[in-house]
Amino acid sequence: MRVPSCSSVSSGRNESLAGTASLVKRWLLVEDPGPWGYDALTQNRLPKDLLRELRSWAESVSARMVLIRRGPRKRGAARKIFVASSQRGNEWLASLTTDDLATLTATDRGAFAAGSSFPGRRIDELYLVCTHGRHDRCCSVRGNPVARALCAKYGDTAWECSHIGGDRFAANIVCLPHGAYFGRVAAPAAEVLTEDYGRGVLDLDRFRGWSSLPFAAQAAEIATRRSLGIDRIDELSTKRWEKKADTEVAVEIATTSFGTIDVMVTIGRSEDGYYLTCKAEQPGRPPLFEIDGVPV
Repeated sequence: MRVPSCSSVSSGRNESLAGTASLVKRWLLVEDPGPWGYDALTQNRLPKDLLRELRSWAESVSARMVLIRRGPRKRGAARKIFVASSQRGNEWLASLTTDDLATLTATDRGAFAAGSSFPGRRIDELYLVCTHGRHDRCCSVRGNPVARALCAKYGDTAWECSHIGGDRFAANIVCLPHGAYFGRVAAPAAEVLTEDYGRGVLDLDRFRGWSSLPFAAQAAEIATRRSLGIDRIDELSTKRWEKKADTEVAVEIATTSFGTIDVMVTIGRSEDGYYLTCKAEQPGRPPLFEIDGVPV
């Protein structure tokens, strides 16, 4: 076990959270109380036939499969399943159970993209907190208090989840269906953060980015929001991005108060390496984003 932990190292270096949200546009969340091994999708207690069927379907529609839990599951009860789209402009979230499995797995990529014809009961929101301690101890140590707080506050719209990316930013929260990632969240701040999010306001100090945007575009949007003081979700959006060179990305951002803003992102690397997870065998050099064109 490495001391200090990866999250302590990242915080101590004041590593930026901006531009670090995992790239996920489609989600399949499956209830499994665990325990989960390092690789939750192969080391779990799901029935093998069910696991194989769900993984195959997730691959066919390019969805990321994540395991979720809220304590012991009642024997014989239908297993909870959630499916979400975080595609910008087509965000939606549906609740199903294993009783709906045949309907789910008969749904193809086109129906998923359409959203309107997708099976299941539509719900407004879901909060995920990574507590996957076998993957990284920081997720357990920092994630469990946050998960307890949110599960107590929101009931069955808040769940613990397996690895979602960014162990060193624990505790991590993902807000669905929009795919908003937040990092370094402590339990007291988590309740305020999610309440604000429900009102359409982002905690810009903890916001990692939207899972539907590439890293450079995430970083550009967050830098613009911080510079202009825009924390309302609907007052700013990233419209398009284009790779100009191996290390340069042009991003177009639309705002309700300042018009269209063109931003150039230059991608570099940290000069020195450090361990990016508690179990990493070699130091890594995470990307750095230099933003040009943001109003000041």
